[in-house]
Parts: sequence; C-alpha cells; structure tokens
Amino acid sequence: MLDAQDLQLAVQTRFGIAFTVQRRVTTEATVYHIQPADLPSPIGFTVDIHIGWRSIEARFIPGTFAAELVRAMEQSDAQQRIAFRIFAKAAQNAGANLTFRINSAPTDPMSESWPHGWTSCDLSLRRGNLMWGEDVESDDEQIRSWTCRFVGLIVALLPLEPVVPAVTGETEGAVVQVLSKRYERSRLNRAACIELKGSCCIVCGFDFGATYGPIGEGFIHVHHVISVSVVGQGTVIDPSRDLVPVCPNCHAMLHTSRPPLLPHALRAVMKDRQALT
Repeated sequence: MLDAQDLQLAVQTRFGIAFTVQRRVTTEATVYHIQPADLPSPIGFTVDIHIGWRSIEARFIPGTFAAELVRAMEQSDAQQRIAFRIFAKAAQNAGANLTFRINSAPTDPMSESWPHGWTSCDLSLRRGNLMWGEDVESDDEQIRSWTCRFVGLIVALLPLEPVVPAVTGETEGAVVQVLSKRYERSRLNRAACIELKGSCCIVCGFDFGATYGPIGEGFIHVHHVISVSVVGQGTVIDPSRDLVPVCPNCHAMLHTSRPPLLPHALRAVMKDRQALT
C-alpha cells in the first residue's frame, strides 16, 4: 500500500501547499491522515482517507476551533467555486457518492447558490467496487488520484487571505498560535486543470510520471491559452476553457511568439517537422 511520504509528495506537488501525511494500518483498513503543515489542527482541518475492502472513503474534519476557517470558506469567490465544481464533477464522474452539507443541510455541490451563514461544513465521498490488490502500481495511482481529487475540493474553498480567529482558543492548557497562509489562486487553477486534463503534455504527450516515476507524478506546467496580460488581472479563469497542461519545452515554444502560439498550432509544427524526417 502507498507509503505516507509518497502520498504527501503527490498532494504537495499538485497543490503547492505543505501537508503532513500519516498512515495507520488496522485489520479493517489503511487510513491516511492529512493535515496542512502551516495550520495547528485545532484551527485547521484533517482529511481522513480510508482504504477498505474494495472501497475508498474520504472525510473533511474541521478542527475544534475552526469556526473562523469555515466562515472564511463561505467567502470563497466565483473563481474558487468553479474549481470546486470541477473537482466535484470529476469525483461524481468517477463513480463516487459525494456528500456536501452546509449547516447540516444537504447542498448541491454543482449549484451556484449555496446557503449563507456557515457554521459547519460536512464534506465526504465514498467510492465502492474498487479492485484493490491486483496490481500495486495501479493501487497506488488510484490512492493518489482519489486523494488529490478530494483534497482539491477542500483547497478550492480555503481562504485566499489569512484567517485570524476573533478569539484565540486554548487546547490542553496551551495557547493556540494563529498561523496564516495565503493559498494561491494560480495553484488552485493549475490543480483544477490537471484534474480535468491530466498531467501529460497536451502538445507532445510527454508524461513526467511515466519517465521519472513517483517524483514526476503530477508534475506539469500549465499554460494560459490566452495570456493573462491580454485578459487582465482579476478575470475569472475557467480551467476547462482557459488552461492546458504542457511540458516545459512546449511551454517555452508556445511563448516564442506574441501572442503565444495556440497548442494545436504548435502540435501542427511538430507534425510537419516529423514528416520531414
């Protein structure tokens, strides 16, 4: 079963956020506990991934003093909610049962209108009928994919500005140190693009994972089809339309002209060169 360090590397590579991952093995399941490294657990959250017999279950668990974090998640903007819907749709398309509740009320993850005044956020998924144990590499890849897919749902709603609790709480006599982290919009869009389109170069097909193994899993550049300098700052980016995964070589070649070449145009250049050889 996938090592905790390998899963930690996969999640951190995908989202550009430092996480800690611990693995616990019982007679019934293998459980991965995932936490953001920059937030103490009382004001942050944990993601639990349960690998059971022919199933995977994932659950978002806010910390004891995470009320401010939950309220900040309510303030997620249009850009973030586009990314959330991308991960939610990917999970549903892959056969998962997704549960999303705001203030204990069932909420449609694909809706553009959610309840106001969040006091709680329940998010979980379950996917059954998985065939574990037939191939170790396939098992590991499924664990990485499902974990990144679920973590993506949460990262999509994380605040883009520091979270500062109104009152600092105490846990077991120790004052909680309030740490803050600004989660980058560009990294969120990158992760959503990869979830939709994979991590192989859309131009030449290069796959870092296939070539370099675990250290290359999920690594790829993401290219704006229309340059940010053209669309302007503050424009809502739709990863399904505006972003594509490309290797560093093709990324550099796309930017050899202004405006950048379109991916299909660069692909045509490559095919023309191959026809000459």
